[in-house]
Amino acid sequence: MVIQPYHKDLFLELLKADFKVRYQGSILGFVWVLLRPFLLFMIFYIIFSYIFSRGDSHFAIRLILGLIIFTYFSEATTHGLTSLINKADVILKVNFPRQIVVISSIVNSLLTLFFSFVIFIAFWVFNPTSVSALWLLFPVYLLVLSILITGLSFFLSVLSVKFRDMQMIWELFIQILFYGSAIFYPISILSPKLQEYMYWNPIFVIIQQCREILIDNTMPDLKFLFVISLASVAFFILGYVYFKRNIKRIAEYF
Repeated sequence: MVIQPYHKDLFLELLKADFKVRYQGSILGFVWVLLRPFLLFMIFYIIFSYIFSRGDSHFAIRLILGLIIFTYFSEATTHGLTSLINKADVILKVNFPRQIVVISSIVNSLLTLFFSFVIFIAFWVFNPTSVSALWLLFPVYLLVLSILITGLSFFLSVLSVKFRDMQMIWELFIQILFYGSAIFYPISILSPKLQEYMYWNPIFVIIQQCREILIDNTMPDLKFLFVISLASVAFFILGYVYFKRNIKRIAEYF
């Protein structure tokens, strides 16, 4: 799946339009990119720092990193889910590869991730950890996560057109996934059996292992990265095939 040169202009226009729409009419506009994760961090830090920060001098940056990564997953899949519906007027009028609509919404969320990562760097400066070659693994985790998000979005974008309550179902799923990803609490508070089940959650694994390489300066168990990578690629392929098979009839549901 490659965006042809003659579609790049359309891709960039969709990227710009999607970016403008997200912050159109808001008082602070683009500032929300930084303000939203910071406010979420403050809420969870005030509530849970006294309970879970004991013995963890890096609780603050551990929390902000988890929030930033999960927010990227949440925002990207949610925007991917509604991408076809939001661009229905363009889809019905212009002939172009429809996957561009889905991909442009995800790229916008990826750009938001890069900007919000500034907050992590700001906290890290005041409470630094060791910098090592392990940091080079971080982009690999983002790539694997982005592949998973794209595969999910191919499925969700089509399903949300066919079933309009899909967005509400996905929002509920995101809430459950948030509490099941150990973002604001250490996994050590769970029973050994529950800890085993947590590793079935790819978002939890990605967040935990990113914390290990960026904060703890320890080599993560790469077998989990390998398994998640294979699953993400498989999900991407299946999602893309499903998308291509159903997109030709999608106009019937608009």
